[in-house]
This record gives sequence, structure tokens and C-alpha cells, in this order.
Amino acid sequence: MGTLRKSLWMTAAVAALPLPAAAREPVDLCGPLGRLIAAARERPAFRSVERRLAAGEAVLPGFRADGCGVSADRSLSCGDHWGRASFIGWPNLDTCPGVVAVGAQPTLVPEPGSPRNSWTRVYRAGNLRIEYGMDCTACRGPAPARFSISFGRRR
Repeated sequence: MGTLRKSLWMTAAVAALPLPAAAREPVDLCGPLGRLIAAARERPAFRSVERRLAAGEAVLPGFRADGCGVSADRSLSCGDHWGRASFIGWPNLDTCPGVVAVGAQPTLVPEPGSPRNSWTRVYRAGNLRIEYGMDCTACRGPAPARFSISFGRRR
């Protein structure tokens, strides 16, 4: 009887655990990315995105509205402190229509004394440069995640 009670307790505990990242539903990123690419063609660029962000609407899965903004050079950037968790379920962006991988292999830069690292994935959609990744050159805690869409090459 005690063994049965322990095994039932263990089964209930395991069932209550969250699903691993690989078992989660994939994120629909092509829809929001397509809308961002279309917004880049507006005059001025990303005007509709600025309005949505001002209303507190998120424009990209994994990033809150208050972590995104449009800069003076008319590029969109989003960032947060969640690191890899911001990209859980993201597909390769080159599976989206019109997006081509430029440098889709992460560049790992190990940090001394820390398991964290930095990496970036780069894509193109016409004359737009799309980047996302993590920067952890001197972080102590979760590495900041970032996403950006800009025109032409990164300066």
C-alpha cells in the first residue's frame, strides 16, 4: 500500500512539471514578422508599429511592448532580460516568405567563469536586415535578448 501511494504521488508530481521547450507549441512568427516587414515600407517606416507600441500592444512574440521601440534612423529594436527564453519555440526565420538566412549559425563566445554566451542570427528580407540573439559580454544573471530590423548594413 505504501509503495502504491508513493508511485501515485510521483506520477502526480511528474505530471505537474512544465513541458520541456522541445515539447511546446511552435510560435507563429511568420505572421508578425510579415507585418513588421510591411510596416518597414510605410512612410515613415514603422509608423503603425509605433502606434501599436504606444497603445501597449506587443508586436513580436516573446517581447513586451515596453521593451520595443523605433529609433530615429527608423529601425525597430526589441530587448529584454530573459535571454534564450525569449526565443523558445521560434522557428528559423528563413522558413518565412521572403526571408533569407545570412548568418544563421550562432557565434558562441564563452564567458570566463560563466556558462552564458553571446550569439546572433542574421537574416535578410529585401533591403532589411533582421537580427536576433543574446549579448552577454559582462552580464551577471540572465543574458539580455535582442531583436532588430533595420535598413541596410548594421553600423
